[in-house]
Amino acid sequence: MKTKFLITGVITLFLLVSCSTMKVSSDYDTSYDFGNIKSYMVVYDNDTSKQNINSLNKKRIDKHLRNQLNQRGLVEKSDSPDVIIKYGVDLEKEININTSGSVTGSGYGRIGYRGGYATGSKTATINENTVGKLTIEMFNSESKELVWYSSGSNTLSEDVKAKEAEKKLGKAIDKIMDEFPIQKISKS
Repeated sequence: MKTKFLITGVITLFLLVSCSTMKVSSDYDTSYDFGNIKSYMVVYDNDTSKQNINSLNKKRIDKHLRNQLNQRGLVEKSDSPDVIIKYGVDLEKEININTSGSVTGSGYGRIGYRGGYATGSKTATINENTVGKLTIEMFNSESKELVWYSSGSNTLSEDVKAKEAEKKLGKAIDKIMDEFPIQKISKS
C-alpha cells in the first residue's frame, strides 16, 4: 500500500476491517439509566463528519446501525424519540517510516599508530495509508446531553466490491456496537 492517495470523498468509506484490527474506543455516562430507552432516531451528523460520504455508504451505515438498535428492542421513532443517534465519518493520512541498515568496520592499532575503516548503508521506506474513523454518539433527546460515544478506526482499502463493502461495513458497525450499553435481545 505504498503512497496511495484517496481522492474522492470517502471512496469506499469504511471498509474498516481491511488490513488490520479495528481499534474501538467507547465511553458512556454511568449515571444515565439506559433501561428507560425505548425509541431512537438516527441522524447523519454533517457537523462532526469531516468527509462527505456517498449515498451508498450512508445507506449501508443507516441499515446496519438501525439493525443493531432494533436487535436491542429499540423502536425507530421520528417524533419524540428517547435518544438521538448521530454518526459521522473522518479520514486521516497515516505515514509510517521504516528504516533498516547495517554498518561494518574494522581497525588496527598499536602504540602511536591508529587506523580503521567503516562502511554502512541505510534504507528508508515510507508508506502512506488512509485511516477511516466512524463515530457514533447517543444523545438524550430532552436534555441534548451526550450519554454514550463509540468510534472505530482502521486502515481503508480502495479496491473493494459492493457486496464485500456491505459485509465489511456491517462487521465494523457490529464491533463498534459491541460497546453499546443496551444488550441484544436473545431470540428464544
